[in-house]
Amino acid sequence: MPAKKIILDCDPGIDDALAILLALASPELEIIGITTVSGNLHVDKTSKNALKVLELAGANHIAVAKGAAKPLLRPLPKDPFSHGEDGLGNTFLPEPRRSLSRLHAADFIIQRAEENKGEIFLVSTAPLTNIALAILKEPNLPKWIKKHILIGGIYGVTPYGYANATGLSPVLEWNICVDPEAAKIVFNSGMDIIAIGNDVTTIPSAEFKLEHLRRLTSIKTPITKFAEKIIRYIIDRGFPMHLHDPMAIAAAVDESLFKFVRLRVDIEIHGTLTCGQTVTEHRKRFAWGEEKPEISVAYDIDAKRFLDLFIVRIQSLKPSEEGMIR
Repeated sequence: MPAKKIILDCDPGIDDALAILLALASPELEIIGITTVSGNLHVDKTSKNALKVLELAGANHIAVAKGAAKPLLRPLPKDPFSHGEDGLGNTFLPEPRRSLSRLHAADFIIQRAEENKGEIFLVSTAPLTNIALAILKEPNLPKWIKKHILIGGIYGVTPYGYANATGLSPVLEWNICVDPEAAKIVFNSGMDIIAIGNDVTTIPSAEFKLEHLRRLTSIKTPITKFAEKIIRYIIDRGFPMHLHDPMAIAAAVDESLFKFVRLRVDIEIHGTLTCGQTVTEHRKRFAWGEEKPEISVAYDIDAKRFLDLFIVRIQSLKPSEEGMIR
């Protein structure tokens, strides 16, 4: 079976960096480009970090296109969770030696999707600004994308989503609330969306714990040493290590790792307390939402299989002599 062609739209960030590494280590996937946006950090830093991680892994053949510096209509909020001074857990990787694509991220997404109509898996682990801009510029884009796998939202399908909501509000998840107008455009675009929200990314059984870190570092490579440092940056500060963004890559590799339910969802863009909430219809006998977009929402994960996949794949990642990934 040919590899799935993916564009990864991200904001590295610690868990985005781990998602990039997992994608590089997955033969089921062909990364045809990475696009960056402001989210965890300003796009200048997320773009540089994407290049740094690719260079660490010897994957300089993959283009990185820089995107939006701020949300569509709002100022960029400051992420209440620190990813370190460099955005990568204070690992201070060397400055990248190559340049970004000349294309803006939105134009990059449009170009690659048009060249590969019906084949692209769009994977987003960041605010949806770039994707909304691409849709506004090319209304046919949703028809060209095979599937859109995103990390974002809270859907009320487990007890864990709201318990782990962003510090900005008890009902909000970061990627959606940073740019709610962009999220509304994307969710209402007609794309085939798979959403993995806080409900699943923070399930306790999928938490990456010290026992998993010991397994990961039983094999010493530059990649596992880097992964250890950025994971320890979170654990040593007393936070649980949730592998939010790698879950999107895992879904692209093998959807059977997750259980999904079809739900109607829209994005609140006006509420004083709820702007950026993923408003989800769970009631079966009420009419609200019949005109709303219906998406696939993850409600469970095979945590052991996922963690095993993540560990084994990261351990396997080594640069080749040609600077590519074996």
